[in-house]
Amino acid sequence: SDPLRKRLSSTNANVSNLVNLVNELLDLYRSESGTLPLHKAPTNVAELIESVCDALMPLAEKRQIEICWSSPSEHVLADRGRVEQVLANLIANAIRYSPAGSRIDVVVAVNDTNFEFQVIDRGKGVPDEMKEAIFERFRQADPEDERDRKGTGLGLAIAKAIVEAHEGAIGVTSREGEGSTFWFKLPRAVQPSETLATS
Repeated sequence: SDPLRKRLSSTNANVSNLVNLVNELLDLYRSESGTLPLHKAPTNVAELIESVCDALMPLAEKRQIEICWSSPSEHVLADRGRVEQVLANLIANAIRYSPAGSRIDVVVAVNDTNFEFQVIDRGKGVPDEMKEAIFERFRQADPEDERDRKGTGLGLAIAKAIVEAHEGAIGVTSREGEGSTFWFKLPRAVQPSETLATS
């Protein structure tokens, strides 16, 4: 029957959410104990971004949000799956907190020492007093909003742990009412002359 099907579907979703939460807690525990496993390899930045944006496009379209991305086709020495996890978290958060009909830009800036990934939204922004706290576990920029968004409050804490395990940095620049730019930097460990040899 339909009610039974709905109940089973809800149970499956709850179990899946619980498994995800346990995995997130394990990731965070491993990172704090210095044992977060990283499998670094030369990773094409443009391919990584395209892969994550394509995966999140249905969620964005459902909320009538456009995702635009641009990136140099260069390589970074990183754990691709972990970096995808960080980027997906930032983009998914941007989608959740962006108004319908708006745009999210995902860009990568490159200099001699690092790659800076930026996720730029047009949402309500992050209050100054929360710009560091949101990277702590179980913290959100707006707890009132979070009741309807069912977040665990672990995503940004784990993102920070992953980036720092790569010897990088993560943060946010924002003006309330004007949107936010969540960014993270990864060291440029693969020199341009090495990228062709390792691709």
